[in-house]
Amino acid sequence: MTVSKPYIKLYEHRESTWANVPKLAQFELGYKKEDVEWISIELLKGGNFDPKFLKVNLNGTLPALQVDDKNLVDSIGLSIDEAEHKDKSSGLLGDFFAERQVALEK
Repeated sequence: MTVSKPYIKLYEHRESTWANVPKLAQFELGYKKEDVEWISIELLKGGNFDPKFLKVNLNGTLPALQVDDKNLVDSIGLSIDEAEHKDKSSGLLGDFFAERQVALEK
């Protein structure tokens, strides 16, 4: 099964622990650097309360992910969504999500 390549934007802050969870998922699932547009939000300058960012995440928290027109605003949801857009698993995390999905469908 071939999955069309989604347009992905990930809003992050490099020093945020939780914002790094989707980064790990991206790496483990085999996404290339050019597959995801990384947008750095300056937390120390209040960038998470900028009206443009609040349209993505009303809570003003990171990470936040846009996949096509869908917004996701928690680390686990982001990682699962990234996994769902892969046409095959690639690595430990990809296998985990693939096996988890099979178990959920039983």
